Amino acid sequence: MAVPEATEERLVSLVEVWKAIEEVVPREKLASAVETVAAFVPVSDDDAAAQWRAELVKRYRTVQGFIEQLLSTIRFRAVEAGTPVLAMVRAAAVMAKSRRRYAPGDIAAHDELITGSWRPLVYRNPDLPEGQVDKAAFVLCALMHLHTVLRRRDVFAEGLERWSDPRARLLDGAAWEQARPRLLTSLELELEPAGHLVELAGALEGAYVRVLDGLGHNTAVQFIGGRLRLEKLGPLAEPPLMKQLRSLVDG
Repeated sequence: MAVPEATEERLVSLVEVWKAIEEVVPREKLASAVETVAAFVPVSDDDAAAQWRAELVKRYRTVQGFIEQLLSTIRFRAVEAGTPVLAMVRAAAVMAKSRRRYAPGDIAAHDELITGSWRPLVYRNPDLPEGQVDKAAFVLCALMHLHTVLRRRDVFAEGLERWSDPRARLLDGAAWEQARPRLLTSLELELEPAGHLVELAGALEGAYVRVLDGLGHNTAVQFIGGRLRLEKLGPLAEPPLMKQLRSLVDG
């Protein structure tokens, strides 16, 4: 497959990406694979997700080809916070294409990322011989982490727009030196950031203390199983003039 290459002067367009993908898998088949995954995506990421994760592992073969292409075609990079996940994803890419069996020692470097209901799925599949890890569960666990760090921008994809490295568009070198005085003046910031950082740290500490003081009386906040749960916000009441506004708009 001829994968479109991105350069510093040129980003890869969505049309080019779809063309490259369709050389490997028809769009209808890809859409079906995505629907299979989406059907089991949970609303939260806790141990209540054990059932959907187990079902997804059972259907791994229906999306295996798509996963292999995703992990081997797109070049991912990471900042420090995303490095462990990227290492796990790269190991998963190799495992997805391999026919060999894997033992716990083969994935020991990524053990800390195999948490919650993923652990029994990866390490204790009753259908596999003792001492053999479930490759499908490991690969899907890695993809779950990949999705999380992509949203946080701890991992990014080279050449793409939405999932690109946000630092790549920052000014640097001579361009930054030329623009810095004007930008600092417009943002009302000092050349040295120490004072501004102290100010921000004080504001954050104050907000943190206010939140802690109010937790005991806030019935909309609960801690369940060590996780923070917030009560969903209900709809706001309509302003008194909303009906008149609708009539005017309709008119």
